[in-house]
Amino acid sequence: MKLYVAGSDGFVGSAICTGSRHKTDIVGLSPISTPGSGRLDLLDLGQFDFGSLEPGSTVVFTAAISSPDKCSEAPEETAKINVQGTSLFIENALGRGCRVIFFSSDVVFGHADTPPEEESPLCPFGIYGQQKAEVEGRFRGEAEFKVVRPSYIVSIKDKFTSYLLNAAALGRKAEVFHPFLRSAIHLDDVIETIDRLHEAWGAFRSPSINLCGPRLVSRADLAAMVKKVVAPDLAFDAIPLSDAFLKSRPARIHMKSNQIETILGRPPLDIEAALAAELRRV
Repeated sequence: MKLYVAGSDGFVGSAICTGSRHKTDIVGLSPISTPGSGRLDLLDLGQFDFGSLEPGSTVVFTAAISSPDKCSEAPEETAKINVQGTSLFIENALGRGCRVIFFSSDVVFGHADTPPEEESPLCPFGIYGQQKAEVEGRFRGEAEFKVVRPSYIVSIKDKFTSYLLNAAALGRKAEVFHPFLRSAIHLDDVIETIDRLHEAWGAFRSPSINLCGPRLVSRADLAAMVKKVVAPDLAFDAIPLSDAFLKSRPARIHMKSNQIETILGRPPLDIEAALAAELRRV
């Protein structure tokens, strides 16, 4: 049984390809084909051989233009990938008898007054949130379709942490937007969730899973963790969130999950401890 990863060239997709227990069964799909992977261009799906997808396999769909700013600046152009291309690929994958795990986002909940759980109503924030919510809606009720909604995914290789590590290496003071809060989850928990869904699809009946940790974490909190366990020379200043930054994303999304512990078989990892463990592996 294959595990196809659409968006295997991205941060999350590539991590699944290298970190999954099933990596020998993985076929990566991205705009540039490499040995052991296939070419997938969401703007030109006529060139993709859907007959190559093995029925009964799992497709993990991480491909997207994931920058909220780009989506706000070019909603029609980004929708060609994030909505039209994505939906057409998922429709064909389901038609081939595959199971699909679609990576949505916590921004589909927007400014929720109370922490949203899996079945909470969607109230998407910004163009990116609207695009993700639209795809969720198109396939809601499909038995072989599940949605995962990640909060901020933390790793020593994520974009923000990489920025902090680069600043520390160059002896420069990093600037950290504050307060900017998310129910952060470590990358290892994301990979484990995908593995568990792939292995035991029918055991987890919920059509949606909020990928999040148990508490709100600010970027300043993350910077302090990175300084403590990864880069002791890191210096940073907390700076106010700009209007331009807030135009495309909420300052705070406190998402909760009533599914994640059941799927993992344990509580989500402590972010600081998980960063330290990740550092020991590299």
